[in-house]
Order: sequence, then structure tokens, then C-alpha cells
Amino acid sequence: MSMTKTGAILLMALGILAPGSKAAPVAPDMDAITGSISARSEVRFRLYAGGVDDACVLIAVEVPDLEDRRPLRFGAQCLDLGGDLNAARWWQDRDDGSIAFMKDDGGVVAEFAVADGAAFVSYAPRQPIMTLLAVD
Repeated sequence: MSMTKTGAILLMALGILAPGSKAAPVAPDMDAITGSISARSEVRFRLYAGGVDDACVLIAVEVPDLEDRRPLRFGAQCLDLGGDLNAARWWQDRDDGSIAFMKDDGGVVAEFAVADGAAFVSYAPRQPIMTLLAVD
């Protein structure tokens, strides 16, 4: 038997040259996939204050020159948030995973702890309790 026939028989036995067979699935290169998905340049959260949903969406945009904070924008549905929340201009990411809303002068308006990975719950101010739910 020639080497060509032996090789073809071996490949057929392995299922590589079998008629109608498909190529064996190849595990994706996770580094390539991770590298192709860049971090979102903005995050969107829906704000629930005191259990009420006013359809208020917050947007924090990533700015390359600012490492630990992002400009904070309130959507059109966020008419009057009450208290100092209307003065919030910055979203600050903290090392422990919590976030803070800050005024231009650096004063903290509200602080949120991580809830379940897709949400944050306020711990300051104490009332009203606010929840931020991630929006796609």
C-alpha cells in the first residue's frame, strides 16, 4: 500500500476526509476575543428612587484623561431628582467597586455600593434609597 493511500485511510478513520463531515470545532482564542471587545465608552443606568421608576436614565461617559471619574449626564426624563442629586456632575469609580456622584467642587452627593454586578444600591444619603440598574 502506498503512503498516499495509507495517509488517506488514516485521515478518513479520523473523520477528517469523510464525505459530509465537518471540520472539528476549534476552541476560540479567548485572548483574541477579549481583545476585540473593547470596554464600553459609556455606561447607562436607570435610576429608581424610593422604589419609583420615573424612567430616568443616567449616562457616564469615559474620558481618557480622567482615570477615576466620568462626566455624568441625566436623561430628559430626569426632571427634578430632588436634594443635591440635581447638582451631581461626576460619576466616580472607587477601588472597592462602589461609586459616588459628585458635584463640580468635589463634594459627594450620593454613594452607591455594588448590589449584584448589574446594579448599585445607595447607602448615602440614607433616604430615599436609590437603585441603579444597568441598561443595555
